[in-house]
Amino acid sequence: MPFAPSAPDIERALLGIRGVVHLYPAGSALSRAVDLGAAAWGVGELRSRVRVVDASATAEITVSLGVSAGRPVLETLGDVTDALAVLYAEADRPAPILHLTVVHLDDRLL
Repeated sequence: MPFAPSAPDIERALLGIRGVVHLYPAGSALSRAVDLGAAAWGVGELRSRVRVVDASATAEITVSLGVSAGRPVLETLGDVTDALAVLYAEADRPAPILHLTVVHLDDRLL
């Protein structure tokens, strides 16, 4: 069986979707602050912007997406779902379970 997609593979796929303009680090504000502090002291690395739990037959992906207000969010999310299903199908894996947080970004401020 081929390897499951890596977090960087997933990030590239997400950022290639029209309407997705940014990915934010997965996890709570506290866990992100701890990661930033550890990285600043050189005792850890920043976590991926995508959290992947692949302990069962179906992977679970958690990500916070910054989406353009210039495109209907449901269209963007449909493309997100489709792109990740294709990415996992290419690895002969079932489509992942998605946990998405969506942030609408005002295109005038970008």
